[in-house]
Amino acid sequence: MKFSEGRKRTLRRATAIVLMVVGVGAFIYFYDNNLDRSFALLIVMFAALVVNPRQKPMFFSPRARERQQALAIRPWHWIVGCVLTGAAIAAFLWLDYDAMTGYKEVIPVYAFAASGFICVIWWAGLFARWTSVRS
Repeated sequence: MKFSEGRKRTLRRATAIVLMVVGVGAFIYFYDNNLDRSFALLIVMFAALVVNPRQKPMFFSPRARERQQALAIRPWHWIVGCVLTGAAIAAFLWLDYDAMTGYKEVIPVYAFAASGFICVIWWAGLFARWTSVRS
């Protein structure tokens, strides 16, 4: 079934309105339950995504192309991410060993927290670059 652009836009808006009403209603209804409120918030955000689907960027200048090429993910980005994930796993195992022996040292806690924090920051940045270049 083929729809014209105007009809598609109308269907997207109607779907978004229904999702928005359901999401806001669920957000209000599940006021005391944080997990259900989180799902309701995801429904509201999905409604916003339905209204305006992402379109491919248009490059108006060579400068914009250069910027996008500079943001391209290189193979070493993935390697660093894997090494950081390995360091976080090793710190977790060290923390687990320290827990089994009675928490005699505090260094494994800080090592796990630091490696986890650095790993999350790296992967978040890598994901942001990946999604900005993929479009």
